[in-house]
Amino acid sequence: MKSIVRALVVACCVGNSLAVGSTERLSGKDESHRDLVSRKDGPGFIVDRFKTRIARPGDSFEAKIKGLLGNVEDDEKVKYAIEKASPGAEWVKMSADGKLKGVPSAGSKTGNLTVSATGSDGVPARMDVTVPVASSTRNTEGKGSKGGWGGLGGGGVIDGGSTKFGVMSYNLWFGGTKVNDYHNKQVRFLSESDADIVGLQETWGGHAQRLGEALGWDWWQGDDVGIISRYPIVERYEPVGRGGSVRVQLDGGREVIVWNVHLGYDPYGPYDFCFDNMTKEEVMEREAQSGRTGQIAEVVDAMKPQLERAGEVPVVLTGDFNAPSHLDWTERTRYLHCGVGAFPWPSSVTPANAGLRDSYREAHPDALVDPGWTWSPIFNDNEGRPEPNDRIDFVYHKGLTTVDSRAVVVGRPESEPNQQDNEWTSDHAAVRTLFKLKN
Repeated sequence: MKSIVRALVVACCVGNSLAVGSTERLSGKDESHRDLVSRKDGPGFIVDRFKTRIARPGDSFEAKIKGLLGNVEDDEKVKYAIEKASPGAEWVKMSADGKLKGVPSAGSKTGNLTVSATGSDGVPARMDVTVPVASSTRNTEGKGSKGGWGGLGGGGVIDGGSTKFGVMSYNLWFGGTKVNDYHNKQVRFLSESDADIVGLQETWGGHAQRLGEALGWDWWQGDDVGIISRYPIVERYEPVGRGGSVRVQLDGGREVIVWNVHLGYDPYGPYDFCFDNMTKEEVMEREAQSGRTGQIAEVVDAMKPQLERAGEVPVVLTGDFNAPSHLDWTERTRYLHCGVGAFPWPSSVTPANAGLRDSYREAHPDALVDPGWTWSPIFNDNEGRPEPNDRIDFVYHKGLTTVDSRAVVVGRPESEPNQQDNEWTSDHAAVRTLFKLKN
């Protein structure tokens, strides 16, 4: 969250709501699941539908679902069962502790299941579960392949031997604690988002672990940042400065290295320009004072050996950078940004100079038509002045093909300080990018 303690008059006209453009608003209108979760007489699933990680023919499969169950008083008394399974999914079994298990064969098909959980009240709660099964065709082509099974990505499909998968950057805003019922709302959002790997910021206190365990995903928990993944995390690296990273194994045995950062927030450049009328030279100095310039340089320097091998193992960088992009602040977009015009924000120039690509701008090259603002869906007023809107959350990459990228919120959030009952639990929009592995 940005500091909003300044009292000067705004220097220009800035929109006080997020541009629709390529901001995707998930409806958040389906209230049916809430009756189950709020029942006082027994457990209920947080979501109506859930997609597990991908099962691979010949490999042991396991997916936890008990983390999706709410209102549980005595975990030992809950009985889990598969009530219905689609043809070809008979290989999936339910364990007593709420895990779907099995070993699919080459002929196994994606399973559509109805699972139930029954508490001491004897009334079953039900949820529809999809268990995607990877293609039984060996993927032996493509750089970085280890000859594993091809398969489905994050809502994507195998297309010419390439896997699609979704990556998201999501600032939780103090873990989500500024909004009522934040855990259930976050789990609903993540389970419906088509994201497979999520870089989380503001995770102090173990919020990445909390969400990973609820979804049955792998997780890495740092101090302020964390990463959760539908796919297996096969290596967790030592944190570097304001970031951390993991190595994730995708379908087909191919891998991707994922970094996640949360850069310093104060001083904030758009405030310096829009509220304090600072010169470009002054703002550049204050970018260094914020720590962001050195922080991103430290992370990118640590990434260099991996970036050199990105043709074999692609690299992704997600995060809340707390600064805009030089791709957005141009002469053409000056009226969107206090009349400043072009400005080389160090936190975006440094990744670009290292060969990282801004996935949102790849999908939406025109910053005037598609600003993609992520700050802020709820902070619209800054002590009587319009809050400057900007794109400060990013999904960068090297070695992948960007299929699409969107800024995402749920519903139409009420502005702060009336955000407590929003379905959207953050003060940022999330950024979700669909990638495709290159052959």
